[in-house]
Amino acid sequence: MPKHSERALEQIERLKSKNEAVQIEAIAELVEIGKPAVEPLLDAMEARAFHVRKCTAEALGRIGDARAVESLIIALSDTSVNVQRSASEALASIGNPATRPLMECLGSTDSLARKWAAEALGKIGDDSVVDSLIARLEERNPEVQKSIVTALGELKAKKAIKPLIALLEDENVDLARCAAVSLGEIGSGKAVEPLLGALSSQSTEVRAAASEALVKIGKPAVEPLIGALTHEDYMVRRWAAESLGELGDDRATDGLLKALSDENDRVRRYAAIALGRVRAKRAVGPLVALLKEESKDLRAAAVEAIKSISSEDALRPLIKCLKDPDWAVRMKAAQALGALGSSAAIKPLMDVLEDDEWAVRLHAGVALGELRAEEAIDELKKLLSSPRQGMRRMIVGALEQIGTGPAYLAICVVRNDDDTRVREAAQAALESLEPIHAKWKAAQSKAKAKAPAKAKAPAETPAAAAPAPEAKPAAKAPAKKAVKKAPAKKEPEAAKPAATKAAPKKAAPAKTASKKTTAKTTAKEKPAPQAKAKATAAPKAKVAAKPKAATPKATAKPKVTAKPKAATKTSAKKPAAKPKPTKKK
Repeated sequence: MPKHSERALEQIERLKSKNEAVQIEAIAELVEIGKPAVEPLLDAMEARAFHVRKCTAEALGRIGDARAVESLIIALSDTSVNVQRSASEALASIGNPATRPLMECLGSTDSLARKWAAEALGKIGDDSVVDSLIARLEERNPEVQKSIVTALGELKAKKAIKPLIALLEDENVDLARCAAVSLGEIGSGKAVEPLLGALSSQSTEVRAAASEALVKIGKPAVEPLIGALTHEDYMVRRWAAESLGELGDDRATDGLLKALSDENDRVRRYAAIALGRVRAKRAVGPLVALLKEESKDLRAAAVEAIKSISSEDALRPLIKCLKDPDWAVRMKAAQALGALGSSAAIKPLMDVLEDDEWAVRLHAGVALGELRAEEAIDELKKLLSSPRQGMRRMIVGALEQIGTGPAYLAICVVRNDDDTRVREAAQAALESLEPIHAKWKAAQSKAKAKAPAKAKAPAETPAAAAPAPEAKPAAKAPAKKAVKKAPAKKEPEAAKPAATKAAPKKAAPAKTASKKTTAKTTAKEKPAPQAKAKATAAPKAKVAAKPKAATPKATAKPKVTAKPKAATKTSAKKPAAKPKPTKKK
């Protein structure tokens, strides 16, 4: 057995696995083997397991060998719908070699075979089958009939326009819908009027299909649709407004502005949305007026339209809508303000982050991301604790849009989130912002390094200028202790100055302060001349406190050092008779 055949058999064996990933890998291997795998695959079409037959048909279609056509035609009648569909798609992939067998299959007694054969013919795109398909539009089986109608649309068969128009009014609603879709695919202006008539169908599906078909036809449908805005049937007016919005042709602006005053709110709503899609700047004023309507649907449609037009004139009205009683209006207003891009909306949007409705909070956060609102980072970070994984993931995106160092740090909160999608979003955002975060971090380090040097310079001047006020409280206690010890020892007057000099050794900063305190006490008890002497001595003490070089002046102050006598008398509370002998001396 050739090597390729052995390899093909191995992969066909893998098709028996119920693991879809294994099946996909096996099909890819078989397609890579190519034509040598066709014969083993044709044998596999007889397998009992339907999923093996299905995968085999898919592999044969991707290889595209004409030898597989006969087996695939037979598979169109398989008991499994999945196998039938795979066989039809495989025949369409093989193309022209399958056309004649498929045409013959249209005459089969098996309706399923006819249905799948018609679908395959439509996908192959061979115009030669158009007449035969039109002739079979009278097919009694509705499923086969729908497949033929769909095939004619895919073939863009203009010959089929007339019979397809006739089917728009068929009692079978599904068949009428397929006819509308096919007429849209063909794209002929001849179908515009019949499709406008289908807008008044009782079936919503038919109306929607007709509207989509008119949009696909394009410009030839614009003027007729504008005229339909005044149709007596409000359903026609409503679908005409929606179709004009999808077309986005500015010729419809005047008609749509008039439709804003329609008696039916649904028509007004779709006219408002259409004006937004047309992006008519002159519609902003009338749309802002709709924001005062009682209908919440009208207000929401007006906000949506204003968002699409994106006019600064609507900024204030949109900010007011953030307090609308309807949550949908508030949500759309937040979206519109984000799209508008004005920084004036940042503060109002931050207030909305505490809204009762989670959807409003979410879209306000997204809008703040679009506005790159750095001041909102802390508030957005709070939303990362939401129990809704969707909100956490979207807020990560908003923080990434802000794109700063603090935004990076905020995203770090959910880098290990319980939800896989949130973790993946956070990881991607952090990787994106890593360069920005690195620059921001470096700038922060430089700022911290410069901050202490700036703080030291002004701090030195006040400390040198006013040492005395800081030393006063600590100096009082040592001065009193020194004064109390003097009378107890009753030393001669000559030894007393030495005692006062010894006091500063215990508390060096209190030296100048002790001199001031003794000077103050003597100033109270001595006559006026001595008070003057004290006044002249006090400044000298202050000068001496600044630099240490002022020590020579200390020798010129014997009177100041001798004044502790008065301090000892006041502190010891003795009679005033003892100081008199000192005066006589």
